[in-house]
Amino acid sequence: MKRCIVNPMAGNEESLKIWKKAEEILKSKAVPHEVFFTREKGHASRLTKEILSGTNLDTRMIAVGGDGTINEMINGAIGFPHAIIGSLAAGSGNDYVRGIQKTESLEEALSLFQDNAFSAIDIGQFETDGKVGYFVNSLGMGIDAEISDEADRSPLKKWFNFVRAGKLIYLFIFI
Repeated sequence: MKRCIVNPMAGNEESLKIWKKAEEILKSKAVPHEVFFTREKGHASRLTKEILSGTNLDTRMIAVGGDGTINEMINGAIGFPHAIIGSLAAGSGNDYVRGIQKTESLEEALSLFQDNAFSAIDIGQFETDGKVGYFVNSLGMGIDAEISDEADRSPLKKWFNFVRAGKLIYLFIFI
């Protein structure tokens, strides 16, 4: 059974539309799945840990969101070697899907979970202020981290996402 964790706020709430399309595809192919919706920051990590701690079998998990959602799931999956995690591009950046997963369409991404295809990837670890975290596609420090943090808190991010220019918020904040 596939477990899908949907971040309904990702991509200016476009993730819900993407999830509905994905669910139609899963149902049409009779793929058994369970869906969980995140409620706040950090919830995807907690859900992932809860799901994986309930089994020792290989567990396919799909993040329906952006890079933040996949990052939370990766951090929740640490210590569970039976986790198989991928993502449906539903955020504003989707760097993980473009750079690591390398899928271009919803159908292509879903096929990874249906065809038993997966690859192991390296996971980086960092420590800051005594807190340990993990990352897969990038780790920002200094001005990069400051810009990302400011962009995530900015009310303008929603507007940039709405006009399908979500990546430009980072340049705008930088300037």
